[in-house]
Amino acid sequence: FAVVAEEVRSLAQRSAAAAHESSQKIEASTLSSREGARCLDGVGDSFAKISDKVKHTDSPVSEISLVTKEQAQGIEHITVALQEMSKVGQDNLSSIEEMKRAAEQSAGASQQIVGTAEQMRSQAMRQHEITADLKTVIDGSTSSPSSHGEHTHPNHAKPRRVLGSQQPIHAASGANPSGIKL
Repeated sequence: FAVVAEEVRSLAQRSAAAAHESSQKIEASTLSSREGARCLDGVGDSFAKISDKVKHTDSPVSEISLVTKEQAQGIEHITVALQEMSKVGQDNLSSIEEMKRAAEQSAGASQQIVGTAEQMRSQAMRQHEITADLKTVIDGSTSSPSSHGEHTHPNHAKPRRVLGSQQPIHAASGANPSGIKL
């Protein structure tokens, strides 16, 4: 009976040691579980903070995206406006070149008109002189408008030229070398 008692006592001691060891392991496990729970709470808090930060960051990112789209549209409008301005500038340059050519042609035409007007004036003055000379020859007048009021005797009249002829007509003698009767 003593051997059995010894074995029971030994078994009890081992059982108490195992129970004590199990108790320590359970306590350690409980402490680890509590530490794990605290860590999980901390991780949960961190995830919540990260989520809040993402939400706060999402709003400015959305605004930046919207502003970027608006800027892209603005740049596109500016590009179109610059292209239109360039086209208008080229059209204006073409118009200016055309106006310059027209002005040069107009200046040339103006000079031709002035030259023609001078020729016509000169011809009109010459016709006036010829008409006055013819009138003097026909009227037998002794004064000539071209001689500015100087009176000459019919026998001393200056020779006049017949239209289209370079030969003089002598009013006093009535001689006409061209053979045309006056």
